[in-house]
Amino acid sequence: MLQFLNRAALLLCPLALAACTNDAEPGSTTDVGPTDVANATDIQPDAGADTGETSICDPTPARCDAFGADQPPRTSEHGAAYLNETAEMVVFGGTTGVPENCDPAVAAAYVGDTWIYDDACATWTLTAGNGPTARGRHSMAGSGDAAWVFGGRWRPAGATSGDYTLYDELWRFDATSRAWQLASTGGPAARTNSVLVWDSTAERLLVFGGNDSASGMDIGPRNDVWEYDPAGGSWTELSPSGTVPAPRLSAAGLYDAERHRLVVYGGFDSFDFGGGVDYFSDVWALDLNTMAWEQLANEVGAPDGRFGAAIAHDAVFDNYVLFGGHDDQALGNRNDNWLFFPENNTWGQLGLGDTFNAPQIDFCEFPPDFTTIDPALPERRNYHSFVWSNTCGHGVMFGGKTDCGSANDVWSYADETWTEEVVATAGEVCVRFRSNPENCVNLCF
Repeated sequence: MLQFLNRAALLLCPLALAACTNDAEPGSTTDVGPTDVANATDIQPDAGADTGETSICDPTPARCDAFGADQPPRTSEHGAAYLNETAEMVVFGGTTGVPENCDPAVAAAYVGDTWIYDDACATWTLTAGNGPTARGRHSMAGSGDAAWVFGGRWRPAGATSGDYTLYDELWRFDATSRAWQLASTGGPAARTNSVLVWDSTAERLLVFGGNDSASGMDIGPRNDVWEYDPAGGSWTELSPSGTVPAPRLSAAGLYDAERHRLVVYGGFDSFDFGGGVDYFSDVWALDLNTMAWEQLANEVGAPDGRFGAAIAHDAVFDNYVLFGGHDDQALGNRNDNWLFFPENNTWGQLGLGDTFNAPQIDFCEFPPDFTTIDPALPERRNYHSFVWSNTCGHGVMFGGKTDCGSANDVWSYADETWTEEVVATAGEVCVRFRSNPENCVNLCF
């Protein structure tokens, strides 16, 4: 299973099943600032972008008082999509399992829950409905009034061997009716860890890459591109020209409406349970006008190669925001924050993130000072979700695998600043926010 694939995977194995909560309050803001960002002084808001000054993005008693205090459990390998017409984020599926000392028997407990995050009120609602069955490592995208789920995998909780069940299903969640509908099967081959985006210009879905292997011990990376036309209900495999990106899975992707293109970053195409792995750090764009691939950037000046990262297009400042992921270095989980500037195809580092400090004691045992914490950024993680709200002009991040198993916090990103909207009930290291780290039940780091 990928969460145990190399020496860096040690950071996906928590010291204790129950990680600590923290004393931070919802709405606390950590401004990482533009100090280290290349060309930061040249960034100006897009005059045509929505700055979020709309009533749907503002909390009001009429809208917010009806919500309770429900919150999803700690979740990773889920999918998320933003509904711009209602200013909500839909989160579906994933795993709530927390591996203990790298025991794969509890590494996955797939769920089929649908949670709705109200962006204005920073509150959650669990939505009932006959939707997709439990699964993880699927892909999601939002089309304004709907959320879409494609692919994914499932295996019974506790199963440590045998193939996964892979899905080729495409599901649609309607923002108004709060109902799921099976839209299609029989298009792209069943797979996990693909990139799924909504092309708002042509009003279609695009799928890139992923993994078509049902084995937990092997992978089948892909680099094919498919489109789904909701109006006609049909799939078509596309045949782009130019040099094609290497087959890969667990890449991060986005749709750039300004340039009408699909953008793909990172991922990997092989792994070795006993040694290091080289992950991709390249950036590719598929021009949807010419249907030609172009490599925008290679490893020079780029973040360390990684999988399970998340990227979104900040339409206000017109840059791509990259957060987190899992590298093949000593650190493993990452929380460095990068910006990619599409005007000149360069990277700039917005936040350094936690840094390696002391080696592990054993394969799954770490000292409290394993890292030097960067308190300005969210917890290190991978297989989290990060979606962009064109309506409200900010990004929203949820959950993911952490050093303490996984988390259920929510952060917003705007103006180069991260704000914690919903505090995690588990999954964070105590030293990140606590003034007294010893005041933590089942201390995790």
